[in-house]
Amino acid sequence: VAAFGGISGSVRVGNNSMLGGRVGIADHVKVGDGVSLAASAGLFRNIEDGETWGGTPAKPLRQWMREVAWLQKQANPKKSG
Repeated sequence: VAAFGGISGSVRVGNNSMLGGRVGIADHVKVGDGVSLAASAGLFRNIEDGETWGGTPAKPLRQWMREVAWLQKQANPKKSG
């Protein structure tokens, strides 16, 4: 667990899980064994063993990265002509 994380009282974190800095985990959430949470992730639901998640709200890392890339493309459209 890195610095400045917030974990609610009833959260269960599995063995060998890694939580990045500023991770927040809501109440009644179960984090499986070997899970990785990227920095600043906001977790509101259970994660199965061995998964890697990121974002707020947290989602599987690949999905989160695709969404970030899409948002960057939308914010910086190519100029035509």
